[in-house]
Amino acid sequence: MYILFIAITIFVSLLFILIYLLFFEKKVKIRNRLETYTSNIVKSEYKEVDVKIGSKKEKFTILGLIGKILPLENYFQKKKVLLTQARLLIKPEEFFGICLIVGFIFTLIFFLLFDHFIFAIIGFVIGFKIPGIYVKSIKKSRAKKLNNQLPEALSIIANGLRAGLSFNQALMIAGKEMDAPIAEDFNRIVHENVLGKEMEEALKDFAERTADDDVEILVTAVLIQRQVGGNLSEILDTISNTIRERVKLKGDISTMTAQAKLSAVIIGLIPPIIFAILYALNKEFMLPLFTTLLGNIMIIAAVTMQAIGVFILVKMLDLKV
Repeated sequence: MYILFIAITIFVSLLFILIYLLFFEKKVKIRNRLETYTSNIVKSEYKEVDVKIGSKKEKFTILGLIGKILPLENYFQKKKVLLTQARLLIKPEEFFGICLIVGFIFTLIFFLLFDHFIFAIIGFVIGFKIPGIYVKSIKKSRAKKLNNQLPEALSIIANGLRAGLSFNQALMIAGKEMDAPIAEDFNRIVHENVLGKEMEEALKDFAERTADDDVEILVTAVLIQRQVGGNLSEILDTISNTIRERVKLKGDISTMTAQAKLSAVIIGLIPPIIFAILYALNKEFMLPLFTTLLGNIMIIAAVTMQAIGVFILVKMLDLKV
């Protein structure tokens, strides 16, 4: 039974790879070459990033196999935004391929451990979700770092404006003085403006790309100032002080809720861990949960209540500042 299941998994994977090689690989390679030669790169730092993007695309072309076949435009659009915010240089189709590969791996592991197709399905769902959770953690970490850098960056820009520099020049200096990730975003804004994009559009893209409330406040204030006038350096100082207070308050809230968050994680993990241990120790005792109607109802009720409990705990601890 195990050999048959492994053989089916390998066969399906090879089949998808074969379809990809026959229909899509040549097309993708041609497009990648065109993108390399037609990209508007004017600075060496952007050339390096572009070369890295190109190598990443070549590396993950096979992983984008199923993503090129299935019509999942809405899913790919959402993942594209998520990957951009996490600054991961892979395409949504390739990310989808990675999710499927991890899902198949966990399917095989769960099936070998528990010898039941229901657990194989559970393993696929868990494996499919893991890359998304990882990307969201990267996005959250990057957003937190950018948020902590923002007050200092605004102070640099405000001081540059007082010294007589233009907004573009002050942004360029902040990009040189600060570290990643905010330096990368500031340099990108300046770079896009040099290539002909309006500063307003570049700032809106910055807000969209980061999806951060403080960045949204900054961009809105700058756009209003550019339309109606005013002392931009004072505005930036006010925003900088506001963001500092918000960051401090977020830190205090995070400290106070850390124990409750850990308790929520432990409480959420205890039932599935106990279930897995009991199933591994005495499978015959747990089989009625899958083979009888009453057992199926109990599983559905338990999973539903567990999901509701986790949802309530997450919402209780998700405090907006």
